Amino acid sequence: MLVDGLKHINSVTIRDQESYRLLTGLGVDCTLSYDTAFVLKCSDEALHCASNILNSMDARYSAVISLREFNALYPVDNQQFVENIASLSHQLWTRKYQPVLLIQSSVSEMDSDWVIAKAIQERCPEVKVLDLVNYVSAFPSWELLQAILQVSRIIVAVRYHTAVLALAADRTPYNLYYSNKGADLSNRLDIPGGHIKHFCPSEEVDLIVQSGLVPFDAQSVRNRVQNDFKRALDNVGFQQSLLSQHYETA
Repeated sequence: MLVDGLKHINSVTIRDQESYRLLTGLGVDCTLSYDTAFVLKCSDEALHCASNILNSMDARYSAVISLREFNALYPVDNQQFVENIASLSHQLWTRKYQPVLLIQSSVSEMDSDWVIAKAIQERCPEVKVLDLVNYVSAFPSWELLQAILQVSRIIVAVRYHTAVLALAADRTPYNLYYSNKGADLSNRLDIPGGHIKHFCPSEEVDLIVQSGLVPFDAQSVRNRVQNDFKRALDNVGFQQSLLSQHYETA
């Protein structure tokens, strides 16, 4: 049903290679690009606000870690995830970084990310929790999130858009992905990290610290997204003009 629907759409753009190969193999005419959030760029005012937030938490040397609860859609062992992130947080703490657990999304009434955060905090009391969902701000939620990522010292991206917004801010996250879309970022853009199922904090903590020192130049990706989006709109507009001429002739 999905393939049939996509075949009737004038312009289809895909953000990961696996989906692109699957759909083109099934006869869908589509373009491979990147997530549109790559065009986002936070303001200097948002960066100043983000710095103040981290300073108020005494987290100037912050290691920001995004969280999520896993489920049947993404079958990862939540208990093991909690243990691993708690272990990572402790190791970062011993290296003089302040681990900050980032609540950036609220997808259910269960506050499931908070459940995960509290479980980690019980095992590693040194961590602090930054809940951007309920944070009162003059900036859109994506902008404050990106600003936090840009000014932090280390970024551990579990959530997909943590990685995307960090990259768009010219920062290199350590990408602990759980899906093909997250794996695609690491594979195509050569971003350090690996699948969350195979994460070993003691073996990877030095790589995580090093990743915070590596810049990322997002301009080529940003240009690609903008050009692909314009091409898609132009294609839709051209098809619409043909339909209008047909109706007028009729």
